[in-house]
Amino acid sequence: FQSFQSLSEERNFVFLSNKIEPSSILETAPLFDDLKKELTRKKFLGPNFTESYCWPPVARGCDVVAISYQGNDPFLYIPPVLTFLQSGSCYKALPNRNGPLALILCPGWKKAQLVFELLKTYERCSRQLHPMLIILGQNKEEARSVKIRGCEVIVTTPYSLLRLFEYHSSLFCRLCHLVLDEIEVLFSDATEQVFTILDCYKKAIITEEWEYSPHQIIAVGTRWNKHTACLIKEFMNDPYVVITAVEEASIYGNVQQVVQPCTTSERTAVLLKILDFTHHNLQKVLVFTNSVNEAEMVHKDSSVYQEYTKARSVILLTENSACHALGILQYLQHAEVEIPPELHDFTAKTLEAEEDKKFSRPLCAYLKTFGICKSRTVCPDRHQINLQVDVPPNIPDKIIQTPGCVTILPLHIVNATNYFGRIVDKQKDQYTILAEEINEYFKKPSNKISVKNVEKLAFYGLCEKALFHRVQVVDISPKEEENLFFNVKIKYIDEGRTSQVQSYQLLHLPATFQCLPPQAVEFVVCRVKPIDNEIEWNPKVTHYIHHKIKGKLHEAKIVHTLGNTAWVDPMVRVTRLSDLKVSVNEYNVRSEILSTGLGTDNPEHLTQLQKLCGHMKVLDHAKNLEPLSIKEDTAGPENVSSLQNMSIQENSTENCNSSKTTFGDHRCDGVAQTKETEDSTLHQRKWYRNSVFYPEIKWFQNEETVTLKVKITSVADFKCEFSKEKVVFSACSGDKLYLADMELHQYILAEKSTCVIKDKEAIIILTKENKGAWSKLLKNKNPHVSFDFEHWEDFEEKSPFPVGTKKLYCTAAVTEESVNSSEDSGTESDE
Repeated sequence: FQSFQSLSEERNFVFLSNKIEPSSILETAPLFDDLKKELTRKKFLGPNFTESYCWPPVARGCDVVAISYQGNDPFLYIPPVLTFLQSGSCYKALPNRNGPLALILCPGWKKAQLVFELLKTYERCSRQLHPMLIILGQNKEEARSVKIRGCEVIVTTPYSLLRLFEYHSSLFCRLCHLVLDEIEVLFSDATEQVFTILDCYKKAIITEEWEYSPHQIIAVGTRWNKHTACLIKEFMNDPYVVITAVEEASIYGNVQQVVQPCTTSERTAVLLKILDFTHHNLQKVLVFTNSVNEAEMVHKDSSVYQEYTKARSVILLTENSACHALGILQYLQHAEVEIPPELHDFTAKTLEAEEDKKFSRPLCAYLKTFGICKSRTVCPDRHQINLQVDVPPNIPDKIIQTPGCVTILPLHIVNATNYFGRIVDKQKDQYTILAEEINEYFKKPSNKISVKNVEKLAFYGLCEKALFHRVQVVDISPKEEENLFFNVKIKYIDEGRTSQVQSYQLLHLPATFQCLPPQAVEFVVCRVKPIDNEIEWNPKVTHYIHHKIKGKLHEAKIVHTLGNTAWVDPMVRVTRLSDLKVSVNEYNVRSEILSTGLGTDNPEHLTQLQKLCGHMKVLDHAKNLEPLSIKEDTAGPENVSSLQNMSIQENSTENCNSSKTTFGDHRCDGVAQTKETEDSTLHQRKWYRNSVFYPEIKWFQNEETVTLKVKITSVADFKCEFSKEKVVFSACSGDKLYLADMELHQYILAEKSTCVIKDKEAIIILTKENKGAWSKLLKNKNPHVSFDFEHWEDFEEKSPFPVGTKKLYCTAAVTEESVNSSEDSGTESDE
């Protein structure tokens, strides 16, 4: 790390690689006594490693940059900033005007809320600072009405601060301390806004009245950002740079990053070549190996010292480095250095494998709600369609049978655009009838029979506020032997919400009341998202929408569906005055969200959804196939047209305060339930039923191999994946997608198995793990897989491959199952 030494000459730079014990530091770190007592009372043991080095310079009023694995923890700066603010004398030279002494910029409303709560907690033991949390939308009147009189600390976001500054020009007149929380996120999501704020701060402190007043910038984060260098150079004065993450220190120190691909067997030779030791070329080298033996192989003694100003990091990338490839790629991208093609190949396979691991996880909520996921690489949920999960068998019939306009009843509000509820049939709603019958049934005390043996996924009755609901047990907590009752997690199957109840509260639900499928449907309002690059809705918007729509009937146009989820655009509250035969549109939900100033247009939402579903994965193994042409069988022109017709109402009444009225049964605004063509969901279901087939497969074997003949002509693209006990084959032929997911009866050697495409069939050769005859091919019977009687005795003459030319073992293979399978084969099956 020689290159760090030259940098430390220009500023106070500390790279820390050894931890210290914080046990006694609280006794001596520079905090005022009352704050120490409060921290001790809350059982705070002492500052951690990074805090131990950040608190002293922050408490002295120095400029500080701290990059740490814990760099998103506000405790890096809150205690020392509060300590500095206790001294009122140093602020006497400031103008006697309204304005904060300290400003904390956070990357979003959620982090700002956390910082504000911490400030309120520890401000109690200090002088009154009157901190304010300011999160502003795009409504100018809201920013104009903010009062900051007496406030000495403001917690906000860059976008909100600039909206406030537009109407409070004196905001920086007393500002001494500017804190940038999660600096790498701020510079990534709001670069222009952050530098605008820094410019305003710099201009404010160059006046004469600031000569004897403190001015301090504190920047904390988890990663070094290229803009941080500009922050240090242009806006800080002799800053302390504390970096406790070694990889971030190497980027800060401009260490040269080199990745050298090689094979495992060549690794030592390649390393020695890179080191290139000669008497005229001596280097300081630090080598990390996996074992003592490897260390001894590359050990070289050197007694000559030579100083270098440029450090270099070399990573040897072998075929066994796949598990580290993604992390190395992300680090090199972060360091903005050249990336070898071999690393891209490694990471492509790793990313594919990581996504495959998520195949049973829920579909990412951000994808559904906004069309994109900003944290895809670290998001734990799935980002591809899995029909087995996303299209469950118990979908309410109303989603499938009711295209176009529907009447919906939102009952559980997740956030501003995501709700659970029911599709209501105005003529004769089956659930309304069932609910009345259930409540009548349980009014009789003799029918309230508590369940003794609670089973997971079973349906029960539950009384809540004199109403009875159908619920399903989602999870059961471990029972304690001494407890008769225990907690269970339940789902209200007709509303969508979940809850925890005691087991004794569950009532026996007669089978008659279980015939109607669960009625809860997930609704998502399209084409709107939070402002300021936020990824979650501000609670203000959710609270507002919750009180406006819960339990009220709305007219909605379903523009897209996936399983139990329906995307709607628009969603309108319509009041019908029956006496006058007049329908009044009270509000449009999307317009209401926009009117709060905390939501903005999201025009790509529906496009992203259609793109996601246009590349549906029937199973994870088929994802590399070319997407089939859906043509007019999916979201065709007629659906686009109907969407545009439904949008006329919204575009003409964007201001929700002006309602439209219509006379008779006809509505001119496009919300009328006119006859529509089938929506995209029905077309997609029809397309998949007609286009996904299980191919006809015949098989035979010898002592060492099993041969499968897959009957497909004109294969345009195919994929065949082998594992120890499974083979998955997928291929396109014309406008059809063929898929065979085969769980084998016995184990194979995946690395020695292969697949070849012929003119009218695909030939798959499986190499047996253990020699001998198989009694059957698959674990479970499949009518499309049968034994190939043509190769009963003459395998040697007809085999198209040189492998497996020994005598065929067929006696054990001709079982009753294989014969029956042969008789049933030859028909196509839709998935």
